[in-house]
Amino acid sequence: MQTIVPISVIIPCYNVSEFIEKTIKSVLIAAYIPDEIICVNDCSTDSTLDKIQNLASTHKEILVLNNQKNIGAFTSRKLAVKHSKNSLILLLDGDDFLDLHSIEYAYKDLITTNSQVSVFDAYMYNIQINSCKQLFPNISHHKVYSGREACSLTLNTWKIFGMGIFEKELYLSACKHIMIDIMNSDELLTRELFLNASSVVQSNGKYFYAINENSITMRPSVKHLDLLKNNLYLIDFANRLNLIDKGARTSMLRGAIKEIYKAVKKREFYLQNMPSKEYFFILKTYGFPRYIKYLSPFEWIYNWRYFIKGVFIHSKVYGLELFSTKFKNNQ
Repeated sequence: MQTIVPISVIIPCYNVSEFIEKTIKSVLIAAYIPDEIICVNDCSTDSTLDKIQNLASTHKEILVLNNQKNIGAFTSRKLAVKHSKNSLILLLDGDDFLDLHSIEYAYKDLITTNSQVSVFDAYMYNIQINSCKQLFPNISHHKVYSGREACSLTLNTWKIFGMGIFEKELYLSACKHIMIDIMNSDELLTRELFLNASSVVQSNGKYFYAINENSITMRPSVKHLDLLKNNLYLIDFANRLNLIDKGARTSMLRGAIKEIYKAVKKREFYLQNMPSKEYFFILKTYGFPRYIKYLSPFEWIYNWRYFIKGVFIHSKVYGLELFSTKFKNNQ
């Protein structure tokens, strides 16, 4: 027999027609079923909206919000949370899913420990090869952290998962500190949310985090340059609160720059997606002035070799762009 609990599940949806039914049904068949499920269709171009509406027609707890323009997962979640009726929210992505007892275990831990946040035990699920493994095998179930302790576990490398059940007002308060809506801005929000929580409990409720090679975050995109702004914000945040040491800070920098370089290293990607002058502007604005104060000369050279490679490639591409423009003008 299912137990109904006062939780609002928030699911942002963009072109997830292949997965969304499994995602929603994993909530509907749970031992503890939330009394509200809000699905936000973010201008999907596939059959996502049709599948959500079909499920909503037979399940009164499902509410469908349809964005008039694409605003991204972060803003879609925030709008849905403001629209929700409960004081507790659960965030779930449109291609992820839960175990039969995920909500039950997370909810019980939240109530019994009087915490403001109860995070799931994450399992990484590779859709293409149908494999699954625990993302954080060293976690301790039912352990209670202070908000500051939980926040520190997300810096440098993640040692705790960011999805779970949260107090609604805590989430909305954390949103006020995130003034940039960029790629992975939800990760910045998680840190702010943890930091402001009185306590965070690690539940044994399983959350299956899908690795989908066709998702927007996996495709090469100019938005991957947002990772630079993201990490600059995060490093300033950690320094301000004295949450990390110099070694961890350098490691964070190195990881961010490597990811950016990998995301934009192909010449054909540059030509198709971003003018070279924009790349140089991004480096000038978000790169050299801000990063240099955190690095020793050796660290600066080591880390920035990745951007130097990007500059070298862009210089050649920029020359081709100028030549192409001049050639067209002369015709």
